[in-house]
Amino acid sequence: MIDEDTRSHHSETIQKELKIPEDDIFFISAATGEGTQKLLNSLTEEITNIKSDLA
Repeated sequence: MIDEDTRSHHSETIQKELKIPEDDIFFISAATGEGTQKLLNSLTEEITNIKSDLA
């Protein structure tokens, strides 16, 4: 578990290095479950979009 300032710093670094939007970065915790619902929602949306594209 990391504090909000450290998480924000890591997020900014990832965005710059990988050139991806903040919404595509997920910080999750197996210990607390934090962030897992956001990740699952995003995966569900991506799968739905892929299914629509294939139809």
